[in-house]
Amino acid sequence: MATRRSGNGRQGEGELTIDGGTVLADSTVQFGIDNKSGNSTVLNLNGGKLVTRQLKVLGSPNAVINWNGGTLECSTYSYADGNMIPASANLQINVLEGGAVYNAVVLDNEEIKQAMSGVGALTKTGGKPLTVSGAVDLDGGYIVEEGTLTLTNVTGTEFKMISVASGATLDLRGAEVTVDSYVLGGVRQRSGTYSAHNGTVHVKQSNPVTTIVFY
Repeated sequence: MATRRSGNGRQGEGELTIDGGTVLADSTVQFGIDNKSGNSTVLNLNGGKLVTRQLKVLGSPNAVINWNGGTLECSTYSYADGNMIPASANLQINVLEGGAVYNAVVLDNEEIKQAMSGVGALTKTGGKPLTVSGAVDLDGGYIVEEGTLTLTNVTGTEFKMISVASGATLDLRGAEVTVDSYVLGGVRQRSGTYSAHNGTVHVKQSNPVTTIVFY
């Protein structure tokens, strides 16, 4: 089965698992309800694709996203500010071994403001830009297949890979990171000091700079 759910959604609690296919939520995917706290809400993105306007938290639930190979995509009915996952103290995003995939194809200002951490990697697809302003600590690293991925708050500084496809760009905004493998346009690179990472050339600037150091 591609999608499974359990729990009492009317009480702002339950679990939704997506293993395959495409799930379209024209409005929002909501964790919790107003004026209620402590309820458990879980979204498991194990595969397939979730297309929605926004993932948002209401009330004070114990909300969790387990991102393990599934894709998140902004719907064409998106909010103009592009805020796909607003920051919330009541939401935890775990990026598991299968990784997190974000397909940016709709807006020019799509953004994830929520912190995320885990052993997996974040893969950005689609030609539109994506900004992750929430704190990110991903052991698996960052893979940019298309467009521009901007990370403004990299807290984890050691991970397995940075991979930027030809014509794509990774902007780490001056973070200093240590990686096992740095691939640019399909070619593994030497360690060095860089700023923006473009799939064709290194874009060097005096400030900010990003230091790439191999294990």
